[in-house]
Amino acid sequence: MDPQNPAAAQIIPAATVPDQVFSGSEAIGFGWKNLGKFFWYSALFSGYGIIVSLLKNPLQAQFSFAGSLIFYLLCYAAMPVIGIGTVTLLLKVVSGENTRFSDIFSKSGLYFKYLITQMITTAMFFGGALFLLLPGVILGLELSQAEYLVVDQGLGPIEAIRRSSVITRGQKKKLLWFAFLRFGVIVLGLLAIILGLLAAVPVIQIASVYVYTKLNSGFSASKNYSASPGYSVGFFKYFCAVIGFLLMAAFFTFWIYPQLYVVPMYRIALTKITNPMVYVAPQTRIITPPVSDLSLLPDISYFGMTFKSPWMETSTSGPYRNIVSFTYSQGQKILFTRNSFYPAAKMKKDTSPNFQRIRAELGQHTLDSEYNFYSAAINSTPDQVSYKSDIKTIAGKAILTVLKAGQIVSPYDGDKTLYSFQTDSIRGFQFGSPAISHHVWIHFFNPDDQAYDLIASGSALTQNDVDLMLSTMKKAQE
Repeated sequence: MDPQNPAAAQIIPAATVPDQVFSGSEAIGFGWKNLGKFFWYSALFSGYGIIVSLLKNPLQAQFSFAGSLIFYLLCYAAMPVIGIGTVTLLLKVVSGENTRFSDIFSKSGLYFKYLITQMITTAMFFGGALFLLLPGVILGLELSQAEYLVVDQGLGPIEAIRRSSVITRGQKKKLLWFAFLRFGVIVLGLLAIILGLLAAVPVIQIASVYVYTKLNSGFSASKNYSASPGYSVGFFKYFCAVIGFLLMAAFFTFWIYPQLYVVPMYRIALTKITNPMVYVAPQTRIITPPVSDLSLLPDISYFGMTFKSPWMETSTSGPYRNIVSFTYSQGQKILFTRNSFYPAAKMKKDTSPNFQRIRAELGQHTLDSEYNFYSAAINSTPDQVSYKSDIKTIAGKAILTVLKAGQIVSPYDGDKTLYSFQTDSIRGFQFGSPAISHHVWIHFFNPDDQAYDLIASGSALTQNDVDLMLSTMKKAQE
């Protein structure tokens, strides 16, 4: 002691962690031996999580978004209580004390300290992970004991983070190895299905608190934590926390109002440059029947439909399965086919959860007929969706426009002509104009909701020729 400096007697050496504080395998073994002391508590907490998960989809279907949000907030508000209760019980199990159900709520006064600590450490982890995985892992290991310190010693969030940094200093390799061991226990539990997981979860929970007690045993309240290496939070951790909180705020905002990211992503995926036809809505066109005598024109009758050809036939190819083609003297060509793609019928028959969700998003009217489904797709454009649209409407439009882009629209040489039409016998859509591309693709439906395609091409092709074929199209006499 320096008699000239009495304050020197007050200085306490910096706390240091012994080289061998804990063994991961020993911790897992301890958890297994004491499984029975915590098994039913763990099953109770797991059951709560399972019930919340099972109620998720029914509540979303039954209530509005606001109602579902209130339910989630109430459920997640209970999570810190469960977390505090879990740690309280585990500390008693590790120390060999008897546990009681009331222990779950005995330290509920630490609710906000625990919640804020959990939020800060989570933000730091995600902020660190943003700068590559390794910084996030290191921060995760360094902060892994903070929540235990809050419950065990009643520390505030910042002090718990500082203490966690101190007691894990020099132990990160062993903590990482312990994390791999815990993962291995979970894998073994998964292999044993439900009963295995019910045992694996409490084992690693007991083992984790056992590790905490070993790490913290090298320190006491009399030791000078503030003089220990790693006590200072430091700029990088604060920076990671800020970045992490921004990420969490963005995630929560997008969860509350998903239109903020769904609408831009939707429009980026379907731009006017890459998918110009998706932005084209059909114009109604009146099919005018020809006034001239059609008795001399040849009839074409295939696949239950018959119509007049504007030209005298030169050669026929087919029919092959549901396809037949015709070539004429002036170079015109016709391809006629019966379509076998019936998405509405498939969606109505499929009872899987995915298709149930899709049916709800599209609406019953869209699926009442193949024509309704096709018409809804053709009439859908990305411009019809805005940030004010509800998420169900956006999802339905996204499905329809993706189908429109990928399977329905096939423009010719930049020809963006799109007509809708209806006659006494058929109704459908015309893609392309003879005056622009010399190609037209007609997709139409007969009164029985059967789909057909008629493709006509040729330099001499006119819209009158197309109208003649459409106005004479009808079901063949059986």
